[in-house]
Amino acid sequence: GIDFGTTNSSVALAGTGSEVEIASFPFRGTAGPSFRSVLYLEQFKSPSGARRAHSLTGPAAIEHYLDADEKGRLIQSLKSHLSSRSLTGTEVFGRRYRLEELLSRMIGDLRTHAERQFARPIRHATVGRPVRFVGAETTEDDEFAVSRLREAFVMAGFEHVDFEMEPVAAAYAYESTLDH
Repeated sequence: GIDFGTTNSSVALAGTGSEVEIASFPFRGTAGPSFRSVLYLEQFKSPSGARRAHSLTGPAAIEHYLDADEKGRLIQSLKSHLSSRSLTGTEVFGRRYRLEELLSRMIGDLRTHAERQFARPIRHATVGRPVRFVGAETTEDDEFAVSRLREAFVMAGFEHVDFEMEPVAAAYAYESTLDH
């Protein structure tokens, strides 16, 4: 399961019983269950002298941004633009990136990190989604946002994605704590 949030994200693996393993992400020597939903793009000179762009996501993005003498571009809150038909992407260092492509970089890093930690390939996920995406005014706007998010997950290497309304997921979590 993936909680891909506007600010923070997390990944959990449900076992065959009731056990759940939560992915942890290192930040400045401490591991925690939260992956900041940010993307950092920086430029560097290759040995040939050509300028190349490199991207980092999550805690690594924050670390590199904080430590960089020459700041790159830190992008956050991308999920909040999914329902916008006018925001298709942005240009960074002279290259155009589609919104889905930027999101897929974060989602792909979440997936590969979880694969390393859980020691298994991850190609299927249940993903939380808001009942109404930021900026969505109609059902069509929400469907548009879901289609863009689904495309980002496919670009990140997922073969099958189910979306679950976030309040339903919260209700399941609450229910699991009840004894009657």
